[in-house]
Amino acid sequence: MLSLCRYLLQITQRKDFKPLAQTRGFFPMDYVGTIIRPPSEAHSLLLQISLGCSHNGCTFCGAYRDKRFRAKPIETVLGDIEKARTLLPSPTSLFLADGDALALPQMHLLKILCAIKDKLPWVKRINSYASPRSLLQKTTNQLIRLRKLGLSRIYLGLESGADEVLCSVNKGACASQIIEGGKKALDSGLYLSTSIILGLGGKRYSKLHAQKTAEALSILRPQHIAALTLMILPETPLAHSYAGKEFLPLSSHEILQELKWLVAGIDVDKAQFHANHASNHLHLSGKLPRDKENFIHLIDRACAGKLPLMPDYMRSL
Repeated sequence: MLSLCRYLLQITQRKDFKPLAQTRGFFPMDYVGTIIRPPSEAHSLLLQISLGCSHNGCTFCGAYRDKRFRAKPIETVLGDIEKARTLLPSPTSLFLADGDALALPQMHLLKILCAIKDKLPWVKRINSYASPRSLLQKTTNQLIRLRKLGLSRIYLGLESGADEVLCSVNKGACASQIIEGGKKALDSGLYLSTSIILGLGGKRYSKLHAQKTAEALSILRPQHIAALTLMILPETPLAHSYAGKEFLPLSSHEILQELKWLVAGIDVDKAQFHANHASNHLHLSGKLPRDKENFIHLIDRACAGKLPLMPDYMRSL
């Protein structure tokens, strides 16, 4: 039995899928392929300004395998912004898709943000994914300029603080580069949401992955930390490594141990911490360091069988 989330994911990946507004014809946004956004952007207007991911080489990711990274024509994007003026109710937040909109040239982004500001004045927050490379290629002044035109939040995938793990999954950046890019976003006044993936190092690197990731987060100090749990997707390089027994995944209880090492090792002044993604076995939500002891207590109870874990058939990305 498939969970509703997994069922909906399968539906959206069908070649004939179009967003509801497109199929009914009253809000014909130009969406190409499946649009992927963070869970927290569920109520945001999705404006697709680029296709795919600038790196698109992570072995665990199957999101953009069917897309070559490129900017959408500026005329198409401006046309979508014009169409969005007719949307009711008017959303106050907007997400720039696809996987690394910040990799687009600065002048391209400036034109888009100026158009949003002019045509959609009710939009108060504009958010985007960003790769370490795209952040490093922008100057701090360029990022400040984008922020002043409405860019608010950046979603940055740290995935792991261990270079051994980052190399094994072909992340395309080492931990120090990801930290440098994240710090540049913070120095520019942008809100930084960082994601990590439990179980990404498999059995070989589990403790190292947890400890080094906690260290990296303690150096970076993002405002928001999102912990997901690895799910091996079909037809990805990681799936082939798993099939060949080169990658040994963790059990649910080993994932909990890794989560405990991670939480215990994070040393930040103040950060939202969420492990409540649909992929997680145990859902945690709160603030660090305030809720650290409670998180550890809940993890210990789950390990002892006193709290139920999310069954695998209900987990999804």
